[in-house]
Amino acid sequence: MANPLPKSIIAAPGQLLPVVEKSLSGKLGYFDRKTGEIGIEVDQHPVGKHHILLHEMLHLAAEKVKQTGLVKRQPSESFITYLTGALFPMLAMSDLWNGVTPKEAFEFIGHVSSE
Repeated sequence: MANPLPKSIIAAPGQLLPVVEKSLSGKLGYFDRKTGEIGIEVDQHPVGKHHILLHEMLHLAAEKVKQTGLVKRQPSESFITYLTGALFPMLAMSDLWNGVTPKEAFEFIGHVSSE
C-alpha cells in the first residue's frame, strides 16, 4: 500500500507548504496560490493521491516560473495534466518517487488505463 502523503512539502528553502487531505466535492486536488496550500481529495486510490500531489506541485512550479518573468501566463490545465501523466510513471516506476513502489505504480497505471 502506498505511503501516506506528506503533511507538507518544502517548495524552497524556508518555504514549507501544507498538504491537506479532505473531501473536495468532485475535484481531485488544488493548489491555492494565495495560501500555498495543496489540497488532495481524501476518497481516492492511495497511489492516485500521490499522482495528484505531483500534479499540484507542477502548478506550483509553473507559478514560480511565471514569477521570474520567463512566461506571461500559466500553462493550461490540459498541459499540466498531460505532463503529470507522463512524469509520474517515470518517477514512480523508476523508484524515484518516495511513497509509491514501482510495483504499486505499475498496477495503478494499468488500473487507470483500463478504465
